[in-house]
Amino acid sequence: MLNLSSCRGILLFERFEEARLSTMYKSASDRENFRVLFDTAIERAEKGLCKLYGCAFEQAAQESKAGGYFTQALIQAGNNWKGSGVFTLRNAYEIAESTVRQKNSQQTPESELGRRLYHFPFAVQP
Repeated sequence: MLNLSSCRGILLFERFEEARLSTMYKSASDRENFRVLFDTAIERAEKGLCKLYGCAFEQAAQESKAGGYFTQALIQAGNNWKGSGVFTLRNAYEIAESTVRQKNSQQTPESELGRRLYHFPFAVQP
């Protein structure tokens, strides 16, 4: 959207464009930083299969209209993380598992993450 006045329209347009371009460059730079950090974390993570289960064998996974409790808890763990660096799959699982157990004691999430020193990234923040 562009608002021009008869007195200052050109100046407003130039300022708007300058601000927009600097935001675009900053945005591109941020994306680059995120990408480099994520790619580095992927390369560093030890190879192998990771499995997350919303509940233990022979348990029912609980859900609401928003989706399964465990899936919601995983997403919330990533969204609530305010750190910098790498938030690993293990970090996300531990928070989600605790959240689900507090919400529903009949549901016990489980994982097979293996014994790794460097886990896969779940979220990154430069």
